[in-house]
Parts: sequence; structure tokens; C-alpha cells
Amino acid sequence: MSKNSATTRRSRRVVWLLALLSVIGIAFTWKVATIWFERDTVSQAAPDQTALMLRFTPIGKQWDLLDDLFGNASVVTNRSLTVRELQSMTEGEFAIFFGEDGSQSVAIHSSREHIPTNKLDAQGIVVQEVSPNTYLLSDTLLPVSGLQERSLWFTWPVFGYTQVGTITVPDAGGSPLFGNIFASHGRLMLRTPKMPTDRINKPITTDTIVAATVLPAKFSQMSKFFSPIDPALAALGLPTGTLIESLARQAGGTVIIGQDSEETGVLLSIPESVFPKSTAEDAIRGMAALEKPLLRAFQLPDRTSVEEIYVDPSSVSLEERTIAGSPVSRATTHLGEMLVASSNGQTILSTSEQLLSLWVTPSKASPNACDVSRMSTFIDLDRAYNLLASDSDSIHISSYSILSRNFGRLFVKNTALSTQFLFCDECCG
Repeated sequence: MSKNSATTRRSRRVVWLLALLSVIGIAFTWKVATIWFERDTVSQAAPDQTALMLRFTPIGKQWDLLDDLFGNASVVTNRSLTVRELQSMTEGEFAIFFGEDGSQSVAIHSSREHIPTNKLDAQGIVVQEVSPNTYLLSDTLLPVSGLQERSLWFTWPVFGYTQVGTITVPDAGGSPLFGNIFASHGRLMLRTPKMPTDRINKPITTDTIVAATVLPAKFSQMSKFFSPIDPALAALGLPTGTLIESLARQAGGTVIIGQDSEETGVLLSIPESVFPKSTAEDAIRGMAALEKPLLRAFQLPDRTSVEEIYVDPSSVSLEERTIAGSPVSRATTHLGEMLVASSNGQTILSTSEQLLSLWVTPSKASPNACDVSRMSTFIDLDRAYNLLASDSDSIHISSYSILSRNFGRLFVKNTALSTQFLFCDECCG
């Protein structure tokens, strides 16, 4: 009897083992088949100087998801071609390319008979056949260099989302960055390998446009504030805006951009270990000195009397005051007031007394604001786009508008194994 029981138990183990192996085999086969049928054939059509590629591989009802998220979004610079119109001419996949200059173009996997040439001609869209069944649609003839295809790697699903494509950033700090695109009703998520980012660790108010620990290129506004006087600051041996921004990136600084009525304020927080308060004070003292140059009279060897205009930062006295219990140095510059404070091991440089007060005061988030303290980035896309659009020096307006038109907010946060970029309207991350 015991012998038969032992045999039965062994048989059951074998059955369970075979069942487990079968499930693993089916999952592996399904994944390999998915990778094969969703293989990339359009990244080869990427134009020169592509900064970002969003590649979509919709099937069946996934087109409805994309239509819900991007249906009316233009995919080619200064042309009316939309994602919805791509469905009838696409066979399997398409990719939207965003250039470093803010331009947009789209590549489709298709066949010549499915491309409405007359309709595209009427819109002024150039069709370039990059390879058999791969076409690049753009507003002008473009040089094509293609993008590096990502290595084979497995990705796992996200609960409540459907995977609809992949993302490629050709140059993310010297090497390409690859990730996946997931969609659900009213939400788009980009998931990449985990990035070394910190949390904001501060509440925000409803006036906040941007709160970020990773300073977005061309978006921190600090370059804009300092760039007109950077050469003069450098000549005086003072910290330049370029240097300050570089220090913030290296040391994990935080940038906050807020808007109260018509006034836009910026706050930059950098660890004191790399950017002491005295250095920040030197910077705003230099800016104030450039605003009010001094006049000095002297005689040349031939007894000609001349006057010399010169700048002396040491002649500028900073106003000392207290905001929310923290000592603050203040100077008036061509930008208005510039404030410097020190709090919790951070040097804070700000153009707004309100932002500075909120930053140094322990407080809870506004009742109607999201709690983003555990995030690494928050952007109010609508107001951020308006801010960028009003700045003639800004780039990426085209690529940014496709997001701000379809989503209201962007949240970036780290999970155990990945970094997630969530685009949505009314959600709080």
C-alpha cells in the first residue's frame, strides 16, 4: 500500500513538473513570436539629428487606444496629417521622429498601393521610400541616417495597460536609451530601465508648472536668465549660469518653476557641498554690478581727461532679510530680484520670494495640488507649453505640443526596476 502511495506521489510530481514546463514553454514561445511579429522595420528611416523616436505597433483594438490618445494629433511638422489617418495606410507599425530642432516626421511600414499619394501631395507631404515597404513622410526632403536597433530584451506587462510600442532616445548621456510604450484610456506610460534620480521630497502648490530633480534640457530656465551676461560674469571670475546648471545636474539639483498671475518664478536648489551659499551670492552680486556699472575719471599720458566705465562686484551690498525664518540675501538685477538662501544642506537660488518661502517652509501640498514628493518630476503640460511657446529661444515646441494638446500632466517616478513617465489629464501619478 505504501509503495503504491509513493508511486502515486511521484507521478503527481511529474505531472505538475510537466505542466509547469508546458506553461513556461508556451509563455516563451508567445514572447518570441511577439518579438518576431513586432520586429522593428521603421527605425532605419530616422532622419539625421533625431532626438526621440516613438514607435507604435498597434493591432486590432489597440488602434482605438491610439485614436483616443492621439487621434487628431499632427505627426508631420506644419502639416495636418494625423495618427487617425495613418491607420488606413500602415501595415503593422509606424514611428514618429522628433528632431533636435523640434521638427516631426513619421515613418510607416506599408506598401505603395496603400499610400494615398494624391492626398499627401495635396498636403505638401514628401514621401521617401527608404527601403522596400518602409516610407518616410515629412514636410521636406530629409537626409536619413537611421537609428540603432535595441538589443533583444524581454519586457513584462503593466497592470491596466496595453503595450503599444517602443521608445528610443538615440543620445541619452552618450548612449541610446530604449523603453516601452503602454496605453490605457486617457493615459500613456513610457517605461525605461531605471534611472538614477532623486525624489522631489517637497509638496507643490496649484501654481507649480514644473518640479523636477532631473533638469530637462532647455527647460530649467536658468540658462535663459544668465545667458545674456554669461560672458561678462566669466570675465569677472564669477559663476555663470552654465556653470550653475552643470553643478545642479551633476549633484542632483531640483528646479521649481511656478506662475502666480502673470509672474513666472524659478527656484534652483543645489547641495551646498558643490555650490556654497557664498558662491551663489557672488553670482547675484556680479549680476547686480553689471546692471549698475560705475564711472571712473583719469588722465592719459598726454593729459587728456577720459572716463572709464567699469564693473566692481565688491561695491554691491546685498540686502539681508529673513523669509520663513531663513536668512536670505537679495540683489536687484536685470531680471528683477534674485534671492539666495541656505536650508537643509541646500543652496537655494530663486527669482521669486513666494517660491523661496514655500521651499524653506515645512508644509503640506495645497488641497487641490498633487502630492509629488515621491516623484522625481512633475510638469503641468498645458502651462509649460505656453511658457515655452512665449520664449523665442525655446526648441522642441513641435514635439512638446503633441503632448500638451493631448495630456495635461506628466509625472516621472522610479519603481524597483524601472523609470516610468506617465502622461495623463486629471490623474496624480
